[in-house]
Amino acid sequence: MSDRGVLVDVAIPLPVDRLFTYRLDASRVPEPGTRVLVPFRRRERIGWVAGPGSDQGLSTVRPVLDVLDDEPSVPGELFSVCRWAASYYLAPLGLTLRTAVPSVLCDASRDYVSLASETGEKGADGGEGTGHLGVEPDGATSRERRLLERLAAREG
Repeated sequence: MSDRGVLVDVAIPLPVDRLFTYRLDASRVPEPGTRVLVPFRRRERIGWVAGPGSDQGLSTVRPVLDVLDDEPSVPGELFSVCRWAASYYLAPLGLTLRTAVPSVLCDASRDYVSLASETGEKGADGGEGTGHLGVEPDGATSRERRLLERLAAREG
């Protein structure tokens, strides 16, 4: 780890057979298979940490925007199988990983909500509690607010 953070290689689900190196400002490196949100060209993409990175030959390294999982969404053994399959079938690792997980885990354009207790405890998915719903419903339609209220009532 350097003063700039830790470098990690990220597998992005694109039809290119390479990993991309990003800088992570964290005290610990996420395990391989952990989802991260990274900038790629002019978009934000979800990728998976593939291992430690190296800055050899790189002039700039872009930062990881967010670590999306507390625990890997692709556990160790499944990650190893995906790495083997990508190598054996000459397929990009990012695309191989994308086929191994539910598609909802790969969509960076979606907003996700989670319920948390009124005390601000973390929800089941690790989301920080920001009120009795676990989300601030600013910008939510009245239908979405009613749905969140009903879900919160069922939790208790």
